[in-house]
Amino acid sequence: MMTFLIALVAFLAMLLLVVAVHEWGHYIAARFFGVRVLRFSVGFGKPFYSKTDAAGTEWALAPIPLGGYVHLLDKNTAKKMNLAPELTMEAQNNWRRFVIYVAGPLANVVLSFIILTGVLSAGEIGITARIGKIQEGTVAANAGLSAGDEIIRVNGEDTPLWRQAVIAMVDATLGEKEIYIETATGGHSIAKGTVLPEAIEDGFPQALGIYPDLNYITQTINAVIEGTPAAAAGVQKGDVIVAINDNVLESWRDTAEVLSALPGQTVELIIWRGETYLTLVATIAATEVEGRVVGQLGISPSFDRNKLRTLLVTVHLGTGGALLAAGGQTIKDISRTFQFLTHIISGNLSFEKNISGPVGMARGAGIAAEAGWLSWWRFVALISISLAVINLLPLPVLDGGHIVICVVQALIRRPLPDAALAIIERIGAALLFGLMFVVIALDLIKL
Repeated sequence: MMTFLIALVAFLAMLLLVVAVHEWGHYIAARFFGVRVLRFSVGFGKPFYSKTDAAGTEWALAPIPLGGYVHLLDKNTAKKMNLAPELTMEAQNNWRRFVIYVAGPLANVVLSFIILTGVLSAGEIGITARIGKIQEGTVAANAGLSAGDEIIRVNGEDTPLWRQAVIAMVDATLGEKEIYIETATGGHSIAKGTVLPEAIEDGFPQALGIYPDLNYITQTINAVIEGTPAAAAGVQKGDVIVAINDNVLESWRDTAEVLSALPGQTVELIIWRGETYLTLVATIAATEVEGRVVGQLGISPSFDRNKLRTLLVTVHLGTGGALLAAGGQTIKDISRTFQFLTHIISGNLSFEKNISGPVGMARGAGIAAEAGWLSWWRFVALISISLAVINLLPLPVLDGGHIVICVVQALIRRPLPDAALAIIERIGAALLFGLMFVVIALDLIKL
């Protein structure tokens, strides 16, 4: 129940912020050019709260948290309200309308930059970019990488943290570029095209055969979840699983990999308890995770805090360094989001695995919040960039669709007919609501 409440609060707070900032961008630009704003709404539907200011703008909160809007004065409403026509959106030239539509996504980009500057200024603690295991026969093994290597740079970018190394490798894969990994022992090249973008869906960088150093995760069981196969088989806290069937286990990673590959199967567990070996029988649960059926036993490991401390790295940036790093990361986040969408549209990446709706975002916000507020702020920055990019897609109803209309009207030097604009709006609304329905349905299926 607490996890659900954390996810709900984290999601609503995130949505309120990114949507309000997006609409604020439209609002400020519209007011700057003298366009009357009738309503500023966060959420859709009948408002449960509203207040009208001295300028005649109604500020509203509505119950459906799937976005928001600013209602700008149009010529028909101006006639009904007996307002001057120059206050309408139609009275603005294409350049001004272009700026008003771009201002929303731009505000989200600025928000992401501000958040990232604060997060990077605060310092980041993470696992060092040290390789714990190289899978034999993989591209990483063929490139000459070895367990114990410390990844210093990927494609010229410094990577003191494992997270940074992974993101740099993902960026290279999405951009279909060479992955050049620098370690203390030299440079290691993975040629472009060797690893395809779809490999990201199978776990990255494990798809390359690279695994992080997780020796702080011990084989000693820390907890057995009630109602799971482990509990039914008699597994206890403090046990060590040394073998599953004929698979001898040397690390927790081995345990997780073997269990994952045996969904629905009945297995023998060789347990070390105290000073005795025991043989227990368990039927591994089959669970669908991101479109794949995997095996789960219902146990969690213990951690060696002393070993963990040896792997932790703290990255501190001064104000100037944080500003530069935030600017670079914002640009990369924009580029990465566009690349993801391009690969989804081209079919290289799965739509259902890589697109999340409100349920998926709420889950992500809850996980980020439980990991710490810096993690939550980083998640907010990423969602803000995603909102900016999606709104720039050239689809009717979205900002990108309106921007295309402005460009077309500027090129043909006359406004499009009202009838044509009405048809475009209807088609766009139908496509948008249809897409929202599919995304929410996929969200619920995943849940």
